[in-house]
Amino acid sequence: MKKAWISGLAACAALFLTTSVFAQDYNLGFSGNQNVGGTSGAVVSESYLATLTHAGDGPGAQGWSIGLAVEDGSLGVITSATTDGTTTADVFNGGFNKTGLALPENKGGDSGAGSAVVLCFGCPAVLPPNDTGSMLAIGVDWTVPDAAASTSLIYRDGLVGEGQPVDNVVTENGQSADFVTSALVVNLAPIVTCCADPYNLGFALGRDAAILDDTELCSGAGRAEFSPGTWVYCQAASDATDGIQGWSIGVEAIGDISITDVMVDNTSAAPEPDGKFAGGFNKTGLALPENNGGTRAGAVSAIVLCFGCGNTLEPVGTESLLQVLVDGELDASGGVLFADGLVGEGQPVDNVLTVNGASAPICNFNTAALGITLSGPQGLGPFLRGDPNDDGKVNIADPIWIINELFRSGPETACQIAADANADGGVDLADATYIISYQFLGGDAPSAPFPDCGVVAPEDAGDLTCGAAQSSCP
Repeated sequence: MKKAWISGLAACAALFLTTSVFAQDYNLGFSGNQNVGGTSGAVVSESYLATLTHAGDGPGAQGWSIGLAVEDGSLGVITSATTDGTTTADVFNGGFNKTGLALPENKGGDSGAGSAVVLCFGCPAVLPPNDTGSMLAIGVDWTVPDAAASTSLIYRDGLVGEGQPVDNVVTENGQSADFVTSALVVNLAPIVTCCADPYNLGFALGRDAAILDDTELCSGAGRAEFSPGTWVYCQAASDATDGIQGWSIGVEAIGDISITDVMVDNTSAAPEPDGKFAGGFNKTGLALPENNGGTRAGAVSAIVLCFGCGNTLEPVGTESLLQVLVDGELDASGGVLFADGLVGEGQPVDNVLTVNGASAPICNFNTAALGITLSGPQGLGPFLRGDPNDDGKVNIADPIWIINELFRSGPETACQIAADANADGGVDLADATYIISYQFLGGDAPSAPFPDCGVVAPEDAGDLTCGAAQSSCP
């Protein structure tokens, strides 16, 4: 009998271990800004959410206790903690809520925040099952270091608020549920006050467009709002005597933003005559999560314009090196940044510009970034004004197309506003004449979007429409 009891106990223990290892239906995580910049020594305040994701058969979490901390306390400190504005506040129904800061004097110098919540006593209130809800909102003061550094927001057992040490626990059906925790890596980088080096990086929304940046800080860091599925150009700006011969770059997507495609078409890395590539070396592709620790993703590109022919980018000006397709859900936010160490199909790629056979310094490498918010379409297009036949060019074929459509029952222009070369809100013979004048008689060029594809606000289109983006536009 004793032997049987021991065997049964062993079986139960095995079952328990199996459950605790494999039935982890909850994930404790974070959401918020992962890239913080400022002048060296500055304190930058950011807000974050502690999140609980449920994926299982259970009814959902009835309560929890959590402790949050900054892994490296010299880089950041949690300054506030509240359930206001969270899913907790939406679901809470008269249960128990004790939320506050864990102060250093209460436990050996550790600081952070803690929260113990029971959503309801006697009613079935739970966080939404098979979904992600926010448990706690915290404020963090980050101290910008002298050189780029990283730390993490983590879940930590044993923090002390006003009562006893708090361990991380999730409760379901009155019992502790299995869970895993996910840290949020936060990158801190100083922003230089001026880019003294002649070569800089950044992002733009057009092939030859200026870098979207904070011009006051010369950081190469900017912000943009556009629709999902927009191509973003990776730019090199130069003010030098010698042009760039080649480069390797890595572009990482952060937050809720994804890079789903990458190409060198319609950039200076495209083959001649559209670009300056002349049979050199090109290895461009996506950097997938499975090759980058499961957490990082983006795109990489290594280019040598040619071997021995002397092709370079212009010594003065801005040129595009790469396009990345930015995607995500509506209202998603995050960004793209230049980052070392991403892996495509080969070895990790670092960001390097080559001039005269040597690496050129990039003073804003650690700060070149683009913050992104994805919203609905901002206008009609994208299209190229003066290109009604949608071949990506404005030439003699386009006025002929317009005349054929107007007077000879020719094919209809899918994006009508592309035929409005003179931008007067209509399509008529004057538009054909306008293109001919521009092409052959020294007349004015079509107004934007030209010579690159773009969009216009609906109120600027008159009665014209654009049923679909032009296929020739990226």
